[in-house]
Amino acid sequence: MVVEKDKMVGIFSERDYARKVILKGKSSKKTSVREIMTSDVIHVSPDHKVGKCLSLMTKKRIRHLPVLNKDRLVGLLTIEEIKGKI
Repeated sequence: MVVEKDKMVGIFSERDYARKVILKGKSSKKTSVREIMTSDVIHVSPDHKVGKCLSLMTKKRIRHLPVLNKDRLVGLLTIEEIKGKI
């Protein structure tokens, strides 16, 4: 999660790094997180049901799902955690 002034502004994943640094031949030392993070982050609220979260993660092919309450990051679900509890 990329948080600035208590607000989530993006997410930085292994996929972002691979696609936007390695495959494009950029330098890790010269590339900022802001340049390669995903800023349009898929997220849920604390009221979402676990089954819906798993469905969303599967459909969107994401492994991490931020939980926001009024634009504040309050949690992070991982697909491994959810699958282990259903």
